[in-house]
Amino acid sequence: MIKARLLLIFFSILCILHMPISATAEIAEQIKIQEVISPKGIKAWLVEDHTLPILTMNFGLEAGSRYDQNGKEGTEKLFLSMLIEGAGPYNTEQFDAVLQDKAINLSFNSSEDYLVGMFRTTIEHKKEALQVLKEVLYHPRFGQEEFNKVKSRYLAHLPNLRKRPEFIANKALDNVVFGSHPYHRDESGSETSIKRITLEDIKNFGKQNLTRDRLMVGVCGAITARELAVLLDDVFGELPIENPHKEKFQPAQLNIDGSLQIIESAHPQSTVVFSQKGLPITDKNFRKVQVLLQILGDGLPSRLLQEIRVKRGLIYTLSLGSQNYQLADLISGQMASDNAHVAEAIKVLKEEWAKIRDKGITSQELEDAKTNLIGGYPLNFTSSGSISGVLQSYLLYGFDKDYIVRREKEIRSLNLEEVNAFAKEFFKPEGLTFVVVGKPQDLTPLKGHQ
Repeated sequence: MIKARLLLIFFSILCILHMPISATAEIAEQIKIQEVISPKGIKAWLVEDHTLPILTMNFGLEAGSRYDQNGKEGTEKLFLSMLIEGAGPYNTEQFDAVLQDKAINLSFNSSEDYLVGMFRTTIEHKKEALQVLKEVLYHPRFGQEEFNKVKSRYLAHLPNLRKRPEFIANKALDNVVFGSHPYHRDESGSETSIKRITLEDIKNFGKQNLTRDRLMVGVCGAITARELAVLLDDVFGELPIENPHKEKFQPAQLNIDGSLQIIESAHPQSTVVFSQKGLPITDKNFRKVQVLLQILGDGLPSRLLQEIRVKRGLIYTLSLGSQNYQLADLISGQMASDNAHVAEAIKVLKEEWAKIRDKGITSQELEDAKTNLIGGYPLNFTSSGSISGVLQSYLLYGFDKDYIVRREKEIRSLNLEEVNAFAKEFFKPEGLTFVVVGKPQDLTPLKGHQ
């Protein structure tokens, strides 16, 4: 039962240091994952629970912004907006009304690689809700009037997005790191590219990219495996199996060259973004990366926060993490600093990057990082929506059903010697690539060494 399971999950979090058995093993026992394959071969993971009359489904397709045409960046974003502007017999107002009347939650999100749909309904309205979803997938309105409205609304919003310092910095860093690879392109589009996009482009994007060959579905709620197999074919079975003419992309050749670019901007503080090469989530050494990032800057407390903010007061915010695309992997971070202090903040960051490479971590840091990574993991399973989202993302990564338990075992098995040996090879302070937006004092641009 979901309520009982959620209580057990929170109990696991609170008691993780005292439990004789694994917290994630407890979760895996309470949240049993079933693999469902429909007659047409559509694959889904299901956590079945009938405590509440609710069905939640997340579905992902390989239809990200990298499939936008050159010069028409932003097509996928407009496509997603158009999906909820009416479908089948419903115009925009009628579509919104039926979602509200039938308690249907339907939304879409995207990245450079994937389009993700999020669907939730009550069992009472399941039949009507699934019909609405099918209308969206197969009979979106895509009328010229709706398109003009969506496009105008998007263009009105775009300038505010593009003038944000963090947006400017990240796009400039993408241009450096990804070069000519599609990942360097602006997925939100520019005023020029958005104006070029036609309604026909929107229709073609759907025809070319909504296919079953990379469809992965995560489901949680009041439905059996047998019922789900029928549902999968009913909802998704008429999508084309594949598009043989769909563009194929090669892995990105990363240009991590140690450069530092300054983009002048009249702000009282500077925004700093930086990257080095990372590892795929499926790499055998990825657990070591997770532990090291927890210690360096992804956890609380962390070395970078302690040295740059607490001891020296040089920054306002800092974030650090693994940035994993389908065709590239980075370690990326961001910080905000007063213009007068940004040069010193970058200097200390590089020193800490070199320190963890040269001197490694302590046994206490390792144990604390393990505890944080294991103890925080149950928070991914605290609602039907979060569960279905996790299931869908794990399918996209190619994980198996034992991943939940295996993840903890892999983290617990790490020893200090092997983590420190890995850190010596992994961290590249000389290759850290920076973009700074602001008016930083005493900071000089650096050319890359490649």
